[in-house]
Amino acid sequence: MKIKLFARRPKYLQYATNLAFALGAAVLIWAGAGARLTQRRTFTIPLEVIPPEGVQFAFKSKTDSKISITLEGPSGTLSALSRDLNADNIHLRARLDITKEKLGGEYLENFVLDLSPTRDIELPRNLVSRLRPVSVQPGFVLLDLAPIVEREYPTLATQKGTPGRDDTVIEKLEVEVNRVVVRGSLDQIKAYEENPENRDRNDAVVARTTPIDISGASKDFTTVRAFVLPEGLTVTPEESKVTARFKRRETVDSQRLKKSFKLEVRFLVAPGVSQGQSYELMSESTAESFDIEGKKKDILAFEKALFSSNAKKRPYALIRINSKLKPGPQNGEVELGNCDPKGLTIRSGNAVLKYKVN
Repeated sequence: MKIKLFARRPKYLQYATNLAFALGAAVLIWAGAGARLTQRRTFTIPLEVIPPEGVQFAFKSKTDSKISITLEGPSGTLSALSRDLNADNIHLRARLDITKEKLGGEYLENFVLDLSPTRDIELPRNLVSRLRPVSVQPGFVLLDLAPIVEREYPTLATQKGTPGRDDTVIEKLEVEVNRVVVRGSLDQIKAYEENPENRDRNDAVVARTTPIDISGASKDFTTVRAFVLPEGLTVTPEESKVTARFKRRETVDSQRLKKSFKLEVRFLVAPGVSQGQSYELMSESTAESFDIEGKKKDILAFEKALFSSNAKKRPYALIRINSKLKPGPQNGEVELGNCDPKGLTIRSGNAVLKYKVN
């Protein structure tokens, strides 16, 4: 006889299996319903203010520049919006448009503006039909409003660094835009003008550029620099070309110098001209004081020669007689004689002497 055995599943395993199926179905149903479940969630976003033309605004408190907006809608939509906002993939805006407000053209402090969740909140277009703005906090914002004024200032370039050669210096910085228009509230303009850093050597108010870096440079070059202004002020144009021009540093030996010397005055008469005439200074002296100008090294060489023990090397003042003159007073141009180096000149104040012809 053959006996067939049938394995029967224990009842507790059957119950566990049924329970697992039931829980899975419940989770799926709950997930689908949760996505459609209406909830509320609060977001913190920046507040954008659009002022009337010619008016500048400032938040009374820095915290007023952000507001909290509560939105109502499906839980899944709110969660997706939150993720997108954190990733900066979508923009939820609060815009306060006061372009039609009548301000009277005067400074207004603590100007109160109400905020409306339905009027001032801009939802993403794809979410307008699914989300509803419920409330906004705070319900109002305080602004300081002021009319914008304009001032025109000359420009001034600034520099940093040192040239690449010891014998090279900056000759000048040329700003292509020589005047700019600065705009801001009257208080901001006054504060700008009263700041000593915004004035030049003549105490005139200027608009400075960002520093032009001349480090290592020795030849002229041009770059573009923006004008530096405090926050809240605007400038037109915002930048300009700036040219740095260099020159060779003036050494001690190349410096110009003027010094007074007493020189013997001689007359140099061309051959065959005098025919018995004689010449003498009206001052009845044979020497006069002259201001000699030239490079420092040449002046020092001239002075050394003047006091040389060798009389033939000493320089003197010279009046040339190139033609026969009538007896009486005459004016004669003076030049340096026996002078080496040649680059020295007599100053115009005593470059002409009076003498007489006998």
